[in-house]
Amino acid sequence: MKKILILAANPRQDLDLRREIHILKGVIERSQAQDDFDVKIGSGVSSAEIQRLFLEHQPRIVHFCGHGAGEEGLVFEDDENSEKLVTNEALSDLFKHFYTQVECVLLNACYSNIQATAISHYINYVIGMKQAIRDDAAIVFARGFYQTLGYKQSIQDAYDLGCNAIKIQIDNLDDYSSKISESERKFINRKLVFQRLPEYLKPQLKIKSPLTRFPNQKKINYDTQNLRNLIELVKDEVNRNKYKKDIKNYFNLGTNNVNRGQPLTQQEYRWRKVLLSKVKDYWIKGVLEKSLFSQVLFEQEITNRSDAVERPFSGLEEFSVESDKSFDFIQASDIFEGMGAGGTLLILGEPGTGKTLSLLKLAERLIKRTEKELSLPIPVVFTLSSWAIKRQSIADWLVEELKNKYQVSKALGKRWIKQEELILLLDGLDEVKAEYRNDCVRALNKFVDTHGITEMVVCCRVQDYQALSARLKLRNAICIQPLSSEYIYWYLEDVGKPLLGLKQLLQTDKELEKFAKTPLIFSVMSIAYQGYSLEALLEEMSVKEKRYQRLFDNYIERMFTRKQISLSKKYKKKLTIHYLIWLSKSLKKESQSMFLIEQMQPNCLKTNAEITFYRTTSGFIAGFIAWFIFGLFFGITIWFDDLYKALINQDISFLFEVYETLIVALMFSFPIFLFETFIVFFMPKIKPIDNLKWSNSEFRKSILKGLIIGTILSLVFGLFFWGILALLFAPILEELIELLILGLIIGIISGLSYPIIQGLKGLGIESKKIRPNQGIIKSAFNALILATIAVIVGVVIVAVFAYILIPKLIDIDLATYFIISLSAVFALIIGLSFGGGNAIIQHFTLRSMLYKKGCIPWNYARFLNYATERLFMQKVGGGYIFIHRMLMDHFANMKLD
Repeated sequence: MKKILILAANPRQDLDLRREIHILKGVIERSQAQDDFDVKIGSGVSSAEIQRLFLEHQPRIVHFCGHGAGEEGLVFEDDENSEKLVTNEALSDLFKHFYTQVECVLLNACYSNIQATAISHYINYVIGMKQAIRDDAAIVFARGFYQTLGYKQSIQDAYDLGCNAIKIQIDNLDDYSSKISESERKFINRKLVFQRLPEYLKPQLKIKSPLTRFPNQKKINYDTQNLRNLIELVKDEVNRNKYKKDIKNYFNLGTNNVNRGQPLTQQEYRWRKVLLSKVKDYWIKGVLEKSLFSQVLFEQEITNRSDAVERPFSGLEEFSVESDKSFDFIQASDIFEGMGAGGTLLILGEPGTGKTLSLLKLAERLIKRTEKELSLPIPVVFTLSSWAIKRQSIADWLVEELKNKYQVSKALGKRWIKQEELILLLDGLDEVKAEYRNDCVRALNKFVDTHGITEMVVCCRVQDYQALSARLKLRNAICIQPLSSEYIYWYLEDVGKPLLGLKQLLQTDKELEKFAKTPLIFSVMSIAYQGYSLEALLEEMSVKEKRYQRLFDNYIERMFTRKQISLSKKYKKKLTIHYLIWLSKSLKKESQSMFLIEQMQPNCLKTNAEITFYRTTSGFIAGFIAWFIFGLFFGITIWFDDLYKALINQDISFLFEVYETLIVALMFSFPIFLFETFIVFFMPKIKPIDNLKWSNSEFRKSILKGLIIGTILSLVFGLFFWGILALLFAPILEELIELLILGLIIGIISGLSYPIIQGLKGLGIESKKIRPNQGIIKSAFNALILATIAVIVGVVIVAVFAYILIPKLIDIDLATYFIISLSAVFALIIGLSFGGGNAIIQHFTLRSMLYKKGCIPWNYARFLNYATERLFMQKVGGGYIFIHRMLMDHFANMKLD
C-alpha cells in the first residue's frame, strides 16, 4: 500500500483547505486502485511536525497545500499558529534524507516552482506552480492528477491530464482569485503585467530521472532490445550527471568563500550590512525586479567560451570536459550557484541578450548567501564606463566608485579593496570608450595579478570584445545565446490574441524571426505591438534599415499611454523626449551609463566658450559672496572701533562717515574677492562633500600639506596684498604691522583648517537611503558644520595672538576689535568655501545655464522620476540609468531640436 501524505498549512486562514482535502480523498476512494493508496492527513502542520510526519507515515507521495513565498520558501505554521517560512534549502535537505521512499511531491501552492526545482535534485517527480495560481484551478489540477493515478497511469500522464483538466474546466480569466496578501498582489500586478501564464501552464513537472515509473508497475520484458535501450538510458544519465559535475569543476563555481579575516567588530558588521543593503536596493529591487523582461521565463542557452580569455596556463587543460552535441550548453543556474575564492568569469553576448540581467541574478544569489554570513565577501555591482574618465588603476577607480555610488568613505573603500573583501561584478566593458577599451582590459589584468583572491565577473558585448587586441586574464568565459524559435512561438501562442499579428508576422518572415530572438527586442515587441494586425506590422517593418527605429518609436509612444500612478507633474511628450535626447547624448559623449544629478560636470557644455563663461560666472559669484561678507564685517569692525572711541570722546560725527568706512572696508577686502574667484575658476570639477567621518590617520597625513598651504597664504595675504594696500593708502607703521599680523593669522587658520577638513573624510558609509541630488543637499549642511569648526579654530588661534603676542607690538584694544573679528570671518569663509559651499555655487550655476538653454528642466529629480514611471529609465540609488542601453542609443541617435 502506497501512502499519500497531505500536509496542509493555512496560518492566514484564507484558504478552503478542508474542501481541497475532501475532494482529493473522494477522488482516490472512487478510483480503480483505491486499495493501493492510503491517505494520511496533517492539518495545520507546523514546521516542528514535518519530520515526525515523514518518519511516522513513510509516504510515497507528499502533497502540500497552502501558501508559497517564491524564493523565500513555503509557508507553514509555528507553535502559535502564525506564519513560519521553511526555506528551499531546508526542504531540499529534508527530502534528501527520504529520497529512497518518496517518489513524487506535489506542491499545490503559488510560486512553488522554485522549491520544486530544489527538491527534484533528490526526488524523481516534483510538481510546483510557476506563478500565482487560482484556487479553483489548483484544486482542479490536483483532482485530475490523483484521478489519473487512481487508474494506474504514470505520473507523467497524471500531470498531463491534470493540466488538461484546467483547460477543460477553468476559463483563463484575466484576474487572480488566489488568496494572496495585498503586498504580494502589488508585486504580481507590477511584475507580470505582460508575462502572466494561463492557468493550465502554471503547474510545472520536474523530473529527476526517467528511469522510474510510478505507480504503473508493469513487468518489464527483458528482451535484448529493451536491455539495450535500458543500458543506453543509463549511460546517458551517467554522462549527463558527469557533465554537470565536470562543468562546475571547470568553472570552479559553487564553493563558498571562507572568512579570510578576524571576527567582525560591531562597526564593521554595520558597515558591511549597509553596503549589502544598498547593492540589493539599487540593483536587485531597483533594476532586476523592474526590468522589462526579468520576469519572462526566457530559456536561453549558455555556451562555454574559454577561448575568449587568457588563462595562466594557456597550453594546458585544467580539467578534462568532454561533451557531445547533447551537452553543448548548460543553464545559467548551473553556472551561477556560487563563486569560489579567486573565481573570475567573463559573460559575453549580443546586445539585448540579457548579460546584465545574468550578472544581477548572480548578484542576487550572492547577496542572499552573504546575508546569512556577513563575514563573506560582499558582492558589489559597478559600471565600467566611468573608468575611462580618469583611466586610473582599477583599485583607485573602485575606491572612487564606492564613494560616489555607495557613499563609502575613501579610507574604508581602500581597506576593503586591499583586504579583498568584495566580489566585483563589473558591467559594461563595451561601454568604455573604444579608444580606451584595451587599456581598461590591461588595467583589469593588472588588478587580477595583484589581487589573486578577489572574485570578479565582467560583462561585454561579444563583437566589441572580439575586436580588442588584449584579452582578459580570467579563468572562464561563457556566451549567452539568443532565444529559440520554439520558445518565441510558445510564448506568443500562450499570450494569444493581443500578439496574434506579431506571431503571424514572424511566421511569414524568417529574417524578422531572427530579429526577434534577442530577448530585449522580443520584450519590446511584445509591449509595443500589442493589438497590431498583420497588415499594420508588415507596413511597420517594411524598411529593414528602420526596424530598430520604428520599434523603439512605438515603444516610446506606448509608454506615454501608460496610466500615471503618482501625482507628480506630467510633462509634455515633446518636452520629455527633448530632455531624454539631451541626457542620452551627454551620457554617450562621456561613455557613461549612470546619471547622478550631483555629479553633473561642466564638460556637459558644448563649447569652450560656454565652459569659460561657466567658470567665470561661478568664480565671480563665489568671490563676490566672500568679498561682501568679509567687507561687511570689516566695515562693521571699523565702525565699532570708531563707536568705542566716540563714546569715550563724546563725538558722534563718525556716524555720518559710514559710507566712507564701507568703501574703505571693501577696498581692503578686495584680495578676498580675487582669492576666492581664482580658486573657483581653476577648480576643474564640482566636488560635493557629502560624508563627514573623523579619522586620526587622515588628519595626521594632512598636517604637512596644511602647513605648506598656511605658509603660502600668510605670505600672499600678509606681505603682498594687504602690505601693498597699507603702504599705498595708510603708510603708518602700526597699521602695516596689524595687516601683516592679520595675514599671518589667516595663513595659520588656513593651515590648521585643511587637516581638520581632511580628517573628517575618514572611515564610514552613509546608511540613510539615498535620494536624488542628496550630495548637493548634504554639502550645504556640511559646509555649515565645517564653517563652524573653522570659526572655532580661528577664534582660538586669534585669542592666543591677541593676549600673548599682539600686545607686545600694537594696542590691545585694536587687536580685540579688528584682528579677532576679521580672522573669525575669514575662518567662516574658508569653512563655507572648502566645506562644500563652492560646489553648491558651481552646481547651481551649471544647472541654471543648462536650464536657460532648454537642455534640462529646473526640477530635474521630479522629471527623472517621471521618466522612470514611463519606463524610459530606472532609479539606482540616487542615480538613474536608461531601461536598456539600446533605448539610450535610440534617444542619442534622435535629432535634438
